[in-house]
Amino acid sequence: QVPVVSATAVDQIYIWIGSTGGTAKEVMISVTITGALVINPSNLSATVIQGSNAANQTFSVNGSGSSALSYSITDNASWLNVSGSPGNTNGGSHSHDVTFSTSGLSPGNYSGQIYVTPQGMAATTINVSLVVNARTPASLSLGSSIVTAPNPIQQGSTVTVSGTVVNTG
Repeated sequence: QVPVVSATAVDQIYIWIGSTGGTAKEVMISVTITGALVINPSNLSATVIQGSNAANQTFSVNGSGSSALSYSITDNASWLNVSGSPGNTNGGSHSHDVTFSTSGLSPGNYSGQIYVTPQGMAATTINVSLVVNARTPASLSLGSSIVTAPNPIQQGSTVTVSGTVVNTG
């Protein structure tokens, strides 16, 4: 679990102390209310075969402390999509699904980031790594086979091949 950033709200309360006919004194008291967001997990990774989409993954945003913290979620990659409404958290947990739209990507290594940003504070980054592997081409082989063709073979002739087909890919 990775703590995001603690939010601190400071307020001032003024109290005048005095008795009837006495002098009022101003006393300042600072009240600090702290809360934090915890993101779990802090990194996501997926591996997929070219032409298909990677399985969805999930991360959670948990609030701690007595203050409700509102947050937003953004990402920086066209193949990343985050669902689940961001909002306020007050000691509760919110799950967010991450969908990988990878079917149109070429083979290679990709990286992206998801940003969870508490209101008024810096974002925490969830690093996302993606590996798209090339589709292995299928290969066909004929075991023992028999070829029947007219002799000589001319344009428009029919050639018949019979045997066992083995798919190895």
